[in-house]
Amino acid sequence: LAAAQANLRIIWLAEATMVYQIVLDRSGSMGTNPDKPDDPSPLSFAKTAACNLVDSLPKNVYVGVVQFDDSYSQVYPITLIASADAAAAATRAAAKAAINGLSSGGSTAIYDAASYALSQFVAKKTALSADLLGVTYLLTDGQDNSSNKSVGTVIGEYQAQKVPLITVGYGSGGQAGSSALTQLAGELIFERSSM
Repeated sequence: LAAAQANLRIIWLAEATMVYQIVLDRSGSMGTNPDKPDDPSPLSFAKTAACNLVDSLPKNVYVGVVQFDDSYSQVYPITLIASADAAAAATRAAAKAAINGLSSGGSTAIYDAASYALSQFVAKKTALSADLLGVTYLLTDGQDNSSNKSVGTVIGEYQAQKVPLITVGYGSGGQAGSSALTQLAGELIFERSSM
């Protein structure tokens, strides 16, 4: 209990609109294991988790989806989940369709993709409101093998923008790469005040 309390970090969120960037690894290592072709792939688990996240988001927040292998792209633009029920349902359905449309292949550029997702958030914040707050969810097997940027560079970028990065590891790579994912997430905890 004492160790848990010593590591407890409290985040105070101001009254502001949130932008949720969901970053999905669709690299080859996230595909089906050829030795166990009947087992669900890490990508299938990541898709399910990402869709559940989309469904859990409240109205009047923004959601976007970034996919990556050795390249990256915003496959669903950062879009407001409107207050009207029909419009909110349509946005959620479109975001989930983008997630479910991903297939595996290619190498893994985790750090470049995380940096790109942040840059898309910053562009949206610049266009809409300085009061926007962001958070990035990164779902991956945890082994970067093709980024141009380093983990330290990406941590610095996120720290400068005060955007938390939440990482989730899948598959055997998720365990092997857990130190990098832990480093990414652990360095990016911020306090926010509504004063």
